[in-house]
Amino acid sequence: MTITYFSAAAPNTPFAPNFRIPLYLEESRDQRFMGFLSQMIRDLEKDYIKKESLISEVPKSHLDPVEYTQHWKQHNLVGDDSLETDPPGFKRFPSNYTTERLFQFIRHHYLTYLDSLNYERRKVYIHAWANVLRTGEHISTHTHDQSCNGYLACNIFVTASNANFILDKENNQLAIDSVPGRILFWPSCLSHHTQIHEGKHERITISADIVVPEVAEQQPHRPYRLLDDPDTMKGLYEE
Repeated sequence: MTITYFSAAAPNTPFAPNFRIPLYLEESRDQRFMGFLSQMIRDLEKDYIKKESLISEVPKSHLDPVEYTQHWKQHNLVGDDSLETDPPGFKRFPSNYTTERLFQFIRHHYLTYLDSLNYERRKVYIHAWANVLRTGEHISTHTHDQSCNGYLACNIFVTASNANFILDKENNQLAIDSVPGRILFWPSCLSHHTQIHEGKHERITISADIVVPEVAEQQPHRPYRLLDDPDTMKGLYEE
């Protein structure tokens, strides 16, 4: 387990930016699992994403150059349950061993992150989707939730790429290398983007929003799944 700090440059005045934010950065040595995820995402893109219509209520940003971002967000890679708002004929992703293992992989590292910071568990939900970048593509600067209910965002690097993941805050940046198997958690209020992907093969990552119930209730168009509830789910060291 690794806690990495995103810190401001040393301030020269008492009013200059001065922060130290704990991030969670860990690597999985199970490259075979990353291979399963990569193939699953490629298959889902071919069999579902490229064939379906956009039904998401969230408008696609004109700043986002990735063609199928909103199509992926119509689904949840860790539990794609049907919604009352689904139109007739809309197909959800099938559940399988790989999606369930992905859920448990994220949940384990999320609980480890909280434990390392001595933060209390609380009821939270998760929505996960894939980002597939091809040559010349990138993800523009954006944030996930800067409200008073903002919580965490997550990224899993599935394939290798020259395009680093960049966190931004007040003219300070932290670059994370795109190494397969890495999982990163950061506060959802932080701005972030990627460099331009220059490789011949796809840059595949999995992103996720981890939100409190107040946020999930305001977004009924997102197929959230319960990630943790201390009243009904076992913790990190409980059998």
